Amino acid sequence: MKQCPLLLVTAITLLFFLTGCDLPENYTIGGQILLENDSPVEGVEVYLNWVGYSDMRFTVFTDEAGWYSHKYDGWFTRDRIIITPSHSAFIFSPLDYDFSEGLGGDQLELNFTAIPIE
Repeated sequence: MKQCPLLLVTAITLLFFLTGCDLPENYTIGGQILLENDSPVEGVEVYLNWVGYSDMRFTVFTDEAGWYSHKYDGWFTRDRIIITPSHSAFIFSPLDYDFSEGLGGDQLELNFTAIPIE
């Protein structure tokens, strides 16, 4: 028997409408990675790990101005998330951000300081 995805989406949308629930919003996680002298660091991998129910992992990279960002679905606002930067030439302060109770919305100032490894 062939499934009809449009029917499923319509049914879910109708369920939200009838129960008074709102569809989840999209939120953004982001920040900047700078050296101690405030120079931006490009090309840092930033891992976004949702722990628990969803168990998702995303990797984003900082741009030439040291900024990173990722949009996430509002369904996952209560999941624990750990944000960790990684680069072979640096250690970072703080080491990570760990939101054990979830984010609950936009988080746009999750900044790190990159310290060169000598």
